[in-house]
Amino acid sequence: SSNQLESIDWLNLLKQIKSVTAGNNQIRLVFFELPRLQFLDIRNNFLEKMPALSEMPHLRTCILKSNNI
Repeated sequence: SSNQLESIDWLNLLKQIKSVTAGNNQIRLVFFELPRLQFLDIRNNFLEKMPALSEMPHLRTCILKSNNI
C-alpha cells in the first residue's frame, strides 16, 4: 500500500469488510472491530497495539511481520 497512513480506524465504518491490506505505512495503533474480517495484512508498520484477534472470529490470515509488537 505505502500511503503513509497513520490510522486505519475509519474502517470501523465498514463492518462488512472482509479484507484489509495496509502494509508499508506509518500505523502505530489499531482500534477497530471488524467481525467479518478474514484477511489482515499490516506488515511493515510501527504497530504497538491492536485489537485481540478473538474479536475477529472469521480471521484466517493475519500478517504482522516487521512491526513493534
